Amino acid sequence: MKRTFINIFVDLFFLVGAVIIMMFPAIKNGYPFFYSDSASYILSGYQGVVPIDRPILYGLFVRHVSMLYSLWFVVFSQATIFVGLIWLSFSIVKTTRLTSIYTFITCIFLGLFTGASNYISQIMPDIFSAFMIWSIALIFITSNSSVRWALWILALFSSMVHFSNLLTITVLVVTLSGVILIIRKRIKHFRILMIQLSGLLILPWILLLFINHEYQKEYFINKSSNVFFTGRLIETGILEQYFEKYSESSQYSLFTHKGHLPQKSWQFAWNADSPLYDGDCIKDGWGTCWLVKSDEYGRMIKATLSHPDLLLDFIKISLKDWVMQILDFEIGPLMHLGETPAFKEITTDYFGEGVVFAKSKQFQRDLFFKEESIIQRNFLIISVFILISIYLFIRKLGVNKTLLTLLSVVVLGLIVNALICSVFSGVLNRYQGRVIFLLPLVAILTSVFYIESFLFKKSGATSIQNLVDKSVL
Repeated sequence: MKRTFINIFVDLFFLVGAVIIMMFPAIKNGYPFFYSDSASYILSGYQGVVPIDRPILYGLFVRHVSMLYSLWFVVFSQATIFVGLIWLSFSIVKTTRLTSIYTFITCIFLGLFTGASNYISQIMPDIFSAFMIWSIALIFITSNSSVRWALWILALFSSMVHFSNLLTITVLVVTLSGVILIIRKRIKHFRILMIQLSGLLILPWILLLFINHEYQKEYFINKSSNVFFTGRLIETGILEQYFEKYSESSQYSLFTHKGHLPQKSWQFAWNADSPLYDGDCIKDGWGTCWLVKSDEYGRMIKATLSHPDLLLDFIKISLKDWVMQILDFEIGPLMHLGETPAFKEITTDYFGEGVVFAKSKQFQRDLFFKEESIIQRNFLIISVFILISIYLFIRKLGVNKTLLTLLSVVVLGLIVNALICSVFSGVLNRYQGRVIFLLPLVAILTSVFYIESFLFKKSGATSIQNLVDKSVL
């Protein structure tokens, strides 16, 4: 009994330590990080209003997890989920009884050498993109029914906190379903896996319809897709080509801005001087312009891409951007928010943390992570080299199918994430930065497994714990 208590205490000590490590950027800053979109998420949950440009679910998560008391609870929850997934990963792979210690060490590596802790420390749904991919990967390798369904729930929730996640999980699930249908005889839990994948394919879309109806009294998924994709066509130059080549394009309101369209999609969506906000619609707020012009933009998008030459150009640009997005995962800057009324109001009136927020580094200045980005890139290169080396030289120990499956699903998830974000939004470092640390995580997990396997084979021990006991004796 005494030994059991000590083991539990030691496990909790290392797991709590791991959580603190993953919160360190926020601790160092003096307050959770805010991104420019953070206010919209917080307000949507607090007010119970579905934003035009994003789902409400993460806002509700922030509302209830923070209990309108402190945003620190949100960062703590995100860090706890992250640490829990790492602990679970080691448990599923069945390394040793030292799972909590391995989890702690893994968090040290990921906290120091990747952007994982940075995204965990933000009041943003970005970290859930990684949770979604990782949960699906673990579903494929766990044999425990309860664990599998818990992971399924996390993947389902994660898919609905951001529109890019919704599209990513759709493409990812369809691809994975096609693969396992081909190799169905090798899949132990084929039926249950297909049921879970089918649920992840269909339920996010249905649930969002009902969630939006609950809060907005109408069924819809996304009212901003036409505006965002118009911005994408502007950024690629395809819309400008349409205006130049085809006279039919003169019927659309943006035609009058031919030759003077914004260069970037975010400039079209958010700049006050954007043609999106031309006309009387702006009198009733920026959101009204999105709603009023959405149908017209939808027709314009369809007309533009109905021309084979423009569609082909768009595909070529998207493929190029896809590769760029895969390789663009730097930790982007966070702008100082000391002069932003919305964040002052939120921290002061909603959470009573205005004084604490005012002392944070982000309140006072822009935060850049250039050195951290360089470290992350080098660590990623090392991780890829380790993975390649392991799978080239493990013939004597044998290939672990569990780890190979895990690696395959994660790599596919990273590729699909880059595809969806680059095609529908454009290349932005945070899109891939929020998930890229999954590759070093797999490298660490794989390294631990094969190091242990090598030690067992050399010593004849059945576990690393036995090796420790032998050394003590």
